[in-house]
Amino acid sequence: MEIKSTEESKSLLYSKLTVFLFSIFGSVFFGAILYSMNLKVVDKKVKSYVPILFAVVYNLLFNNVANRIGINPILSLLLINSIGGLILTKLFWKEQIPVNFSFENRSVINPLILIVLIWGTIIILNLIN
Repeated sequence: MEIKSTEESKSLLYSKLTVFLFSIFGSVFFGAILYSMNLKVVDKKVKSYVPILFAVVYNLLFNNVANRIGINPILSLLLINSIGGLILTKLFWKEQIPVNFSFENRSVINPLILIVLIWGTIIILNLIN
């Protein structure tokens, strides 16, 4: 005989901190993908393309501006990605995920493995050249 819990299981979302950190160390595009996955969980599949579109336009505009100004590439990358991550977690989240939506934090293992593989590949390719 199986005993069922009276507590309803909560939805799994990537936390604001996860989206923000992956936006910084991956890219705003990567953070937007995680955020879009959250929107699918809260039944806003129709709007899940909006953060990805934002990230593409944001990266194109601000990376181009940073390159023209001549800011240190690493500093500009971290600054640009931080601002993009804040936009995703403060503005987008506030507008699209209900304040009273109860959720549990989704595991970051898979995205973390992907980020490590991407950065590892980039570093190895740079060392080879």
